[in-house]
Amino acid sequence: MLGSPLTAAVSNVLVKKWGEGIHPINLVAVPMLATGAVMGALAWLTERGRLVRLDAEAVGALLYLSILGSAFTFTVYYWLLERVAATRLSVITLVMPIVAVATGTLFLGEPLSIVTVTGSVLILLGVGMTLRARA
Repeated sequence: MLGSPLTAAVSNVLVKKWGEGIHPINLVAVPMLATGAVMGALAWLTERGRLVRLDAEAVGALLYLSILGSAFTFTVYYWLLERVAATRLSVITLVMPIVAVATGTLFLGEPLSIVTVTGSVLILLGVGMTLRARA
């Protein structure tokens, strides 16, 4: 569980230090295309014979996740990283699950429990206190 935040923190610092002058689209496009090629090859090798469902729901989810959920989001993130301190921007990762829960609730009718609302409020309070303390 600590590997992901550690990797994100290290990459933010490295991009902030040595990524100056590299356009955010370049920081996103090449790694995502390479990852797509590797994952596509792995899927082809390990999932042969499985039914591929390409209905509107599956294609819509794929387009949403690849374009809005990944390419656009990370391009904006790296654009912000050029303008904001890496430590300050890193708290945005704490808000992403709240956005995902809200999206699921609003658009997919997923249930919203008091525990989820309470946790979300506590996260937002913590992020607000962190940003205020740094200001």
